[in-house]
Amino acid sequence: MRWHLVVRLSLVLLVLIVGLAVVGYYSPAEAEVINLKFSTDSPGPPNPYEVGHEWFLKEVENRSNGRVKFERFYSQTLNPSREALFSVSKGVADMAQLVTGYWGGQLALSSVTTLPGMTKDMWAAMKASEELHQLKPLVDELTKVNMKYMAANGLSDYRILSTKPVRTLADLKGLRVRAMGEQADVLKELGAAPVGMTAPEVYQALQRGTIDAVAAPPVFIGVFKFYEVAKYYSMLGVGASAFLFPINLNTWNKLPKDIQKIFEEVAKESVDEMYRAYHIKGNLDILNNVMIPAGVRVIEASAADSAKIKEISSQTVWKNWAREKEAAGLPGNEILSKWVEYVAKWEPKNPLGKQ
Repeated sequence: MRWHLVVRLSLVLLVLIVGLAVVGYYSPAEAEVINLKFSTDSPGPPNPYEVGHEWFLKEVENRSNGRVKFERFYSQTLNPSREALFSVSKGVADMAQLVTGYWGGQLALSSVTTLPGMTKDMWAAMKASEELHQLKPLVDELTKVNMKYMAANGLSDYRILSTKPVRTLADLKGLRVRAMGEQADVLKELGAAPVGMTAPEVYQALQRGTIDAVAAPPVFIGVFKFYEVAKYYSMLGVGASAFLFPINLNTWNKLPKDIQKIFEEVAKESVDEMYRAYHIKGNLDILNNVMIPAGVRVIEASAADSAKIKEISSQTVWKNWAREKEAAGLPGNEILSKWVEYVAKWEPKNPLGKQ
């Protein structure tokens, strides 16, 4: 009898151990993995632009203990550049980098963050954008396209890479320059002939002579290898820009509250990481160790020409931007005023220094 009892108790114990092992193996955290898609038009790391995005994605994955997993789609493999907004809006991608200048109609107010001559400080532009997108008109604008502002990304001061020397503002006259949004407007005011196209289209356009120049910072130039077909880099700058790193609104609303909190915490920290990866490490490294060794000649800009760009931007382009938005029934004056205020607020606070 005792032997049978021992056997039965052993079997019960074995079942309990196996059961606990199975329950432990299929833990709720592992069973509820949230799979999300991230899309971008540029190549993946070590591309400095994507190093910043990769930091964001990995931090969310790590802090969620693997409950969130991102599938990365680089170099337009999920959607073409021109369809990125619609990809996020429709949920084809859950998150993507959006260059607001491509969608002035849908992101009319958000496009204020690309106004030329506002600042040369990418960090300040991103921090200002973060604050600006908490305002109701900006929240409503993104809600209309089924998106929520998640984090900022951006580009540092756009300067002129060209196939012929641009030494002064006078050399811009008649120059066909790839530029987007309001940056195109200030170049037009300076006598250039702006041409709109997505980043992946620029290399062939420069190579074939369809355009003479592109307004871009070094990382942008390095990622797409424009330096191979254009050999002059003028330090005439039209300013830094902040772009969007949004999330599909439906995706956001489905996330558990604790996961939403992780996203928000990572987003707050991501501005420093993006600036560090993109501007401090990326721009200086590509200019000095890629562009110049490849034969690109750097042309310094005069203080007078730089001041002229700022003057034309503030007196003409900014005012025209606000006037057009007001005519469309949007609070253009209010948003422009807030943007100027926020940029001025954040410029002196850059903890990483202006490189």
